Amino acid sequence: MHFELSSVIAQLYAPSSSAMLRQHSPQSILENVFDAVTTKDAAYVCYAHAPPVGAYDFRRPRLIASRGLSESWTREYVENRYSDIDPISRAALSVAFPFSLKNVTRITKVTKGEQRYLRRLEEQKLFSGLCVPVFGPRGRNGFFGIGFDDMTLKEDIKSVIEIQNFCQQAHLIYCELIQSQTPNEQNLSDREKDVLRLVLEGHSNKEISNQLGVSANSVATYLSRAQAKLGTDHRFSSATRALTLGMLD
Repeated sequence: MHFELSSVIAQLYAPSSSAMLRQHSPQSILENVFDAVTTKDAAYVCYAHAPPVGAYDFRRPRLIASRGLSESWTREYVENRYSDIDPISRAALSVAFPFSLKNVTRITKVTKGEQRYLRRLEEQKLFSGLCVPVFGPRGRNGFFGIGFDDMTLKEDIKSVIEIQNFCQQAHLIYCELIQSQTPNEQNLSDREKDVLRLVLEGHSNKEISNQLGVSANSVATYLSRAQAKLGTDHRFSSATRALTLGMLD
């Protein structure tokens, strides 16, 4: 097998990367992956994205796109909220390397409800394949599910590594595109950043005022301004969002 996204990556890191972002959409990047993988005898491929806590689009890992999955199964997955009881999602976010779907019970403890979900996968002939964890900036992670025959995977470890590298590259580009489309937050002042960093360390407003040499009322004002800029309503969620967005670097 051979997968290649180098031409897209080269454009992304070029000085004209902003032009590249206008030419590609997150969906087009996923279609690139789907095209490559399904031509290598994969029965299906799907992608789930898990934005980090603090991100504007924060949520549980959610199925973003797929190819080869039936419309009825996709609808059943969404309507029954299987994402809430999918142990494969949890396992994918706790390991670093690809794993066979059938090995999920060795990676994470599975509840009775999750066991029923896995049996449903078996009934749909979707419990044979590979889960590929992928990792992005500031905890923006996800995974690809690929319907390969388990015996084929055992006999072709080199291809598994190649698939992982390919999926990881695609995920990074997807993250770059997603982040370019997030709301443009206002810049935080240096003092607002100082306050939020101390909030992350668990300090109270009084402790922060003592450390920064300002009044407690001033600390409250800085926090209020930061919350307005970040669209949050709590001191810690403001600090978490600012950290996730790279505003406290």
